[in-house]
Amino acid sequence: MLTFKLWLVRSEEERHYTNYCLERSQKIIKKVPLHFRIPPIEEMPLKENFCFHASRLASTNKNVPRLIEAAKKYGFNLKLAGYLHGVLEKNWLETLIGDAENIEYVGEVSEKELWNLYKHAKVFALPSLQEGVGMVALEAAAYGCEIVLTNYGAPKEYYGGRAILVNPMNVDEIGEAIMTAMNRGYAQPELMYYMNENYSEKACCQLLDKYIQEAISLK
Repeated sequence: MLTFKLWLVRSEEERHYTNYCLERSQKIIKKVPLHFRIPPIEEMPLKENFCFHASRLASTNKNVPRLIEAAKKYGFNLKLAGYLHGVLEKNWLETLIGDAENIEYVGEVSEKELWNLYKHAKVFALPSLQEGVGMVALEAAAYGCEIVLTNYGAPKEYYGGRAILVNPMNVDEIGEAIMTAMNRGYAQPELMYYMNENYSEKACCQLLDKYIQEAISLK
């Protein structure tokens, strides 16, 4: 029978699941968060007044219909990026957007185009119904976006109280939070510095190395 010295998780939620469902000892379960995958920046970029969202847009868990509804109701500028599979999904998104002039689908963007959108967006919204970590929001925060985030699940663990949390089922909560972040700000540039300090590749790899060395030293 295999004996584990180290079991890695991405969040406290995963730690709880691992401990409860897989019956692993808390002593060997260590949290090593995911690092953002984009080159870090040190200075706050110049921002424009739009909210950005990138995802597999038609995936039900991404909650894009409610985000679009919030943009229509509250009037903020919304840019959507991401893959759409075939004519049916493209028609689905076009129908949701309708004749709203403040909502734009910018397509499936390249890596550099994505970084540029992160740099220019004032707000990034990820009001998911289900999400593991939400890497796009993590990256957006590292590039100076205010973050409006689902209060469901593990993603909120990564922000140290510096994201505006919303009930993803509530269109008004989503809209009001985005308007607050757009008009008054919330946690930037402190959030950008917090991301660089805690979720850069260097920071996460140092933590991983620490736990591996501790596990190796166990008899």
